[in-house]
Parts: sequence; C-alpha cells; structure tokens
Amino acid sequence: MRIGTKLYCGFGLIVLLIVVVALFLLQMFDGLNQNTMQMVNQRYEKVRQISAFRYELNHWSRELRSLPVQADQAALTEQLNIAEASRLTALVALDSIDKSAADEGDRQRMVKIKSIVFNYDQLGEAVVRAATAGGSPEQVQPLLFEAAQVRSDIIRELDHMQNEEEAAIKKEMGHLQTIYRNAVNIIYGYIVVGVLLAVGITYWVIEGITGNLNKVTTVLSNAVNSNLDYLPRLHVSTKDEVGEIAAAFNKMADVLDTHAELEQEQNWLNLNIADIATMCQGKVDFKSLAQAFLPKIATIVGASYGIFYLKQQRNGEQYLLKLSAYAGAESGERCFRFGDGLAGQCAVSRKLMVINEVPDDYMKITSGLGQAPPRSIILLPIEFENQLWGVLELASFSPLGRLEQKLLLEAVNSVGITLSIIHSRVQVENLLEESQALAQELQEQSEELQTQQEELNAQQEELIAINEQLEQQYSQSEIKSRELEKAKATLEKHAKQLTQSSKYKSEFLANMSHELRTPLNSLLILAQILAENKVGNLTERQVEYANTICSSGHDLLNLINDILDLSKIESGRMEVNLSEVKPQEVCLHLTNQFKLMAGRKGIEFTTKINPDTPAVIHTDEQRLRQVLKNLLSNAFKFTETGSVTLEFSKAPASVTVSARDDLAVEHIVAIAVQDTGIGIPDDKQDIIFKAFRQADGTTSRKYGGTGLGLTISRDIANLLGGYIEVRSVLGQGSTFILYVPSYVKSSAGEAVQQASATLSAGYLPATVEGNSDQELLAGKKILIVDDDMRNLFALTSALENQQMKVLIAENGKEGIAVLQQHSDVDLILMDVMMPEMDGFTALRQIRQFPEFKDLPVIALTAKAMTTDREQCLQAGASDYISKPVNLEQLISLMRVWLYDR
Repeated sequence: MRIGTKLYCGFGLIVLLIVVVALFLLQMFDGLNQNTMQMVNQRYEKVRQISAFRYELNHWSRELRSLPVQADQAALTEQLNIAEASRLTALVALDSIDKSAADEGDRQRMVKIKSIVFNYDQLGEAVVRAATAGGSPEQVQPLLFEAAQVRSDIIRELDHMQNEEEAAIKKEMGHLQTIYRNAVNIIYGYIVVGVLLAVGITYWVIEGITGNLNKVTTVLSNAVNSNLDYLPRLHVSTKDEVGEIAAAFNKMADVLDTHAELEQEQNWLNLNIADIATMCQGKVDFKSLAQAFLPKIATIVGASYGIFYLKQQRNGEQYLLKLSAYAGAESGERCFRFGDGLAGQCAVSRKLMVINEVPDDYMKITSGLGQAPPRSIILLPIEFENQLWGVLELASFSPLGRLEQKLLLEAVNSVGITLSIIHSRVQVENLLEESQALAQELQEQSEELQTQQEELNAQQEELIAINEQLEQQYSQSEIKSRELEKAKATLEKHAKQLTQSSKYKSEFLANMSHELRTPLNSLLILAQILAENKVGNLTERQVEYANTICSSGHDLLNLINDILDLSKIESGRMEVNLSEVKPQEVCLHLTNQFKLMAGRKGIEFTTKINPDTPAVIHTDEQRLRQVLKNLLSNAFKFTETGSVTLEFSKAPASVTVSARDDLAVEHIVAIAVQDTGIGIPDDKQDIIFKAFRQADGTTSRKYGGTGLGLTISRDIANLLGGYIEVRSVLGQGSTFILYVPSYVKSSAGEAVQQASATLSAGYLPATVEGNSDQELLAGKKILIVDDDMRNLFALTSALENQQMKVLIAENGKEGIAVLQQHSDVDLILMDVMMPEMDGFTALRQIRQFPEFKDLPVIALTAKAMTTDREQCLQAGASDYISKPVNLEQLISLMRVWLYDR
C-alpha cells in the first residue's frame, strides 16, 4: 500500500468520527431546544391566561362598585351594559384557563375556582337587582363587601395555581440543565475517544512508512554530518514514494548547493522574525510593546537611532504620537499630523521611504565618545489588514541593505498584528465596563482571548522553522474582530432593553404610588380627626392610639417618597431648578425644624456660617434642604448625648467637583453636619451610602430606618454637581461634609426666573391673615370628586367638622353633572385618576363653562410624580396637593382660595 493511501485512510477515519460526533450533537441540542419551546408554550401561556383573568375580574369588580344607586334609568341602563360586558369578558378568560388544564389536579382546582366564580356571579346579580330596584347605599354596600371577600378567595386560588405553574417551570428548567450537563460529559467522552483513535491511526501510518525510509534516513543523517558545501545524493531505484523522495532530495541538493548563501540569509531572516514575533506576543499595552520592539529591531538591523509613532485620533483629526524613542532621548517633535513631516507623509502614503543623502545639520547621533550625523533614514508604515497603526523611523550611519529592509517589512507586520490584538483587548475591556449585565459573558470572552493568545504564543515558537504560520494568525485576528462586532451589537441590544425596563419601572412606581397613597389618604385623615377628638367621646388611650396610627402613616408616606425620589434619580427624571439660596435662611429654617427634637433629646443644636461663605448660593434650594434634612435626621437619630452642629464655609481650593457641562462654577461651598454620636466603623463607611443598607444591618439593630436617606442624599449631591464626604471615629461621632458648587447664572436665566416668579405671584391670591378657619369655611359648599369611597368618607367627615356643606361624585362625568345642578359650589376637590372620565378631562370640560371659569379647583393625586403638578395646572387646576392629604395643609389651602368668595 502506498504511503498516500495509508494517509487517506487514516485521516478519512478521523473525518468520519468528526461528522458522527457533529450529527449526534445536532440531534441532542435539537431535542433540548424542542423541550424548552414546549415548556414555554404550555406553562408560560397558562400563567399569562391566569393574569388575563385576574385583570378582567378586577375590571368586573370595579364596574359593579361603580353602579349608580338611586340614579335615573338611562344612566343605570348604560352602566349595567358596561358591567355585563365586563362580566362576559371575565367568564371567557376563565373558560380559556379551564381549557388549558393539563392534569386531574388542575381540573379539580378549576372546578373549585369556577364554583367560587359562580358565587361571585350570583352576588353580582344581587347587586344589579338592588341597583335596578333603586336600593339605598346601605343595602348595596353589604353585598359589595361580601363580593369583595369572594373575589379575594378567587385571587388566592389563582395565586396558588400560578405559583404551582412557576414551580413546574423551575423544575423543568432544572431537568433541561441536567440534560445539558450530560451532553457536555458525552462530548468530553467523544473527544477522548477521538484523541485515542487519532493517536492509533498516526502510529499505524508511521510504522507503515518508516521501514521504507531507512535508506533515506541514513543518507540524510550523513548529509547532516557532512560538509555543508556539498550534500550527498540518493541512489534509489524504486518507483514508490521513496523513489520520488530521492529524486526530490537530489533536486533539492542541487538547489541548495546553488543557493547556499541565499538560504543562510533566509534562515537569519526567519530566526529574527520569529524572535520578534515571540517577543511581541507577551505585550499587553502599546507602550510596553514599543519600548521592547524598538531597541530589538534597531540592534538587529544596525540602526543607531529610532522612533516608534502610534496613530491617534481626536476631534476627527488623525495624528502620530511619539510612543517610544531609541538613542534619541526626548529630541524632536512629539507628534505629527497626517501629511506633516516625513513621518506624517509616510502615514498618508503608506509606503516605505528611504533617504540616503541626509544633510550634516539634520540631526546628531550622540554617544559617550562623540556625535555624528546619520547617513541614511528609513520610515515604514505599520499596517495590519489594510489598516494603519503607526510609523517606524530609523536612522543609521550607513544605508541598510536589502536583507535588513526585508526584515523590517516582515517585523512591522508582526507588530501590526500585536497592535491589532492589543487594540481588540482594549475594546473588550471598554465593553466590559459599559454593562454589568454582560460582565460574565464578556469575562468568558476575555478568557477565551487569553486562551487563544496562549495558543498563539505556542505557535510562535514554531515560526523558527515555519514562517507560513503567520497566515493562520491573520485569519484568527479576523475572526476575533467579527466576534467583537457581535459583542458590540449584543451590548447595544441590551442597552435598549435596559432603557425599556427603566420606562416600565417608572410606570410601575407611578401606579404603585397611586395604589398606596389612596388608602393612606383616608387613613391619615380619619386618624387625625380621631386624634383631635372634638366631640370629646374618646379616652386618652384611644386618642393616643389615633396619634400612633397617624404617626405610622406618615412614616409609611416618607418611605414611599424616598423610594420615588430614588427611582427618579436612577431614571434621570429628577430635574435641577437653580435659584438663589441664602445660607442664613437655610440655617433658620433647619433650626426651627429640629429645635423641638434637640430639646426633647437634650442635645445642643447649633448652626454656624463662616465669614468666607458666600451670601448667596446658586443651586436647587429644595434639593439642598432635602439633603441637609436627611443628614441632620441621621445625626439626631444616632446621637444620644452631646451636640449636633451645622456649619457653612467655602471649600478649600483643592476640592474639585463634577459640575454640569452647561453651567460655570462660581465657587464651591462646604456644608458640614457634625455630631457626637456612636460613629461609623471604617469598613462600614461605604456600605451606608448603598440603598436599604445600614452600618448595623442585623434584625436586632438598635436604630431603625430604611437605609434610603444617605443613598438619596448622595445621588442628589451628584445631581447638583457635588458629592458627600464622611469622616467618623467609632464611639466619638461623625462628620458628613456636602460639597456643592454655586453656579454662575446668566442674565437670560435670571430673566426667566424673575418672569416665572412674577407669574406665580399674580396667579395665586393674597395670603389670608386675621380670619379664623371656622369663620371663613363655615357654610361654604364643597364638591368632592373621587372614585374611592374611603377617601370620600374621610374628606367628607373632615370638612363637615368645619361646618361646610359637602357634595360628592365618584367620577369626572358625574362631577360635572352635580356641578351643573349646584351652580353655587364654592370650591372643587378633584381627584386625577378615576375611571370613565379622569380628573384632567373633567377639569378641561369645567373650564369651558363661562360661569365656572374662575371657580377654584384643587387637584388631588396619589401618583406624586415629577410632572403631575404641571399636568394639573395645564389642565385648568387652580392648585395642586398630593395624597395622602395633610388635613391642615388642605384646610389652609382652601382658606386661601375661599377668601375672595
């Protein structure tokens, strides 16, 4: 059997093994993909149907609660039609869940759920009959309450079913992961078998041909040990591969004898290229590569002076930066624009430039023995894949020969490959910093790059004998570039997903604010009414209970506000409104706010304004006060004895801030809050600024709180362009220093602010002084428009205590109807978020009636987002207040607007 036949058979078996393994893997991963898709289509679809039914059930329930009682027949018939449509939609969604029941357990649970839904349907029909018969609210409310309990049972059963489906999804995911791990183990097994088979085939092929090559080996051994000026010849008469090898060897001997000198030059060239390529592979940055390569190549080719230029780009302009120099110290220009000088011209033309007639006054090459001008200068562009990376400039006392120039061309190609790899690594590191969500994936890619780099290092050792392997490096670099492009596209896709997630988060927080503040509004109002005990029928303990409820409600409100502030900062929705802030007024405001707390705890509270402090600071006064309030609250909370000090001063010149790009910084103010409290350990001073974290994070901690105050304060400080610094000694106290820039305000900005202040002053009525609330409010007729019965009850009770006449409506449409029937209404309290017709629409329609154009309307909203106030005023509201309503604030606001009426 011929040698070629043996090789074909051996490698054919290896290829066959690779094909079998590939087909097996494709089949295995196809089955894994089908199982995954089946799980998603069945389990996830069922969870989605459950969510759809819950939505329709809530809509059905809301329509039942909205049925008008003792209303005209036309309105009742319209509302009954809406309620019946909601009922049918909910029953259709329930039927979809029933059809997706996959086992006996699901079918039994669906029987139970359908039974409860049937009871709820019966209660709904009872509510409809009562409304149709003209029943009173006292007759309808018990039915609605019982229906709400039955709806809670339905929701509980649906939650249980949904939890089971989610648990099943997690279980199936675990099963798929087990299949995946088994597949990986099988792959490893096939790899081991393939390696063993390849080794066996290789051994078989080698053993088959070594016997026929003994003669050739003997002659070749003698050739190695003989005089290199003449190589022996082979005399083989066989016609197989050995004979062909003998003939080829004889021809090679003839060529080698003829070109011995040329071969020696090529060996020298390959040896130095391999040495340079091996040296380059160990460099991970541009600077170290240039510093290692330049002395190496200058020594090999006999140059006495050299510069390594790296291509840079800034503001759309390309230039060459001197990265390293050899024997040239720091002389000459440091950078060249493309086209300037010999280096710049070489970068533009991308061609080898050789200058052998150098003037004597061009430059001097200096040594300890003297100095002399060079006689030859050579410049080479450093390229890879038709992309310029830099320029190499060398000077010598004699012109470089043909072999040296060829070495330079090959060497700069190796450097170009390494520069491309370093640039690719830098790009990967930058991409890693841009997204934490892809950190693990990019880490794996970095490790893969490192592994391939190590493989390249091993391959570079073979370049001593085989220069052709450089082509393989070129192809691998192209593959990595395409992989980096794919990674960049993936990062851009995830960035868009993060933006969408941020939008959904803001919408979710707005809706949650409304859902939490609506019941909290009625709770605080009723608790305040009970605490006032105007009737005098409550005991002191009961009044204490009411005060506790009111205090707890305000604590919950503060927590909601903190979470909303944190969300606004994270999503970039919190705006900065510059104004003139006077440190003296800030100190007076904070002294009035905290003096009662200081007196109650027996702590000395002082404020100090150093003489170097500016009289006026241009920043956001509301945000500044919010940060200082949080810092002072913490100081008083963690201080049992001693003092708390607030001090304003001008920041040292060494302090720098990241100010806003569109404004200039006039000066930087340092505001310190110092206490003699418990202090903060060194290892906890970074943790306290993280959301929901405290220095003592255990469940048995002495001091309460959510851990959001310092997080929000830090983010607001960054928003203002400053930052917060903490200094603390455990057991001795802490000092928090807020560095905030004071911006230089332009004349246009001051004009806009003055115009805004004038407009606001003209829009609001004058402050009322000297009149009592009871005299001003008694007998006034107020219309409350709100879809929540709890808020209607709470506000009605509070206003009737002020001897006011109260009318109510449960949506905007009904509110307009009531207003037309009672044109003598003095003021409207309008909720914003309502079914059928929201508050914004109702406000716009009310302002279209000439008789109600100047009627005071105070908008109420539980969302409390950034743009709510502007939306309310644009819709036609006279003023705005957020839920939960502070009763004293509401009474004061109504007193202002009712003064002229």
